[in-house]
Amino acid sequence: MTVLDYAFLSTITEKADGTVIYADRCSISEDKLAKMGITFKKIPRDISRL
Repeated sequence: MTVLDYAFLSTITEKADGTVIYADRCSISEDKLAKMGITFKKIPRDISRL
């Protein structure tokens, strides 16, 4: 399970405008992410098989 938190952000060495990060959970507020130019997307792990 991956968590988008400040510890994880410190490991990213290259950032661009409009960075998208996929993780299971996010512990950073949407306001803070917006100020940093980061979009959080939840990893879709619970997709049912057809």
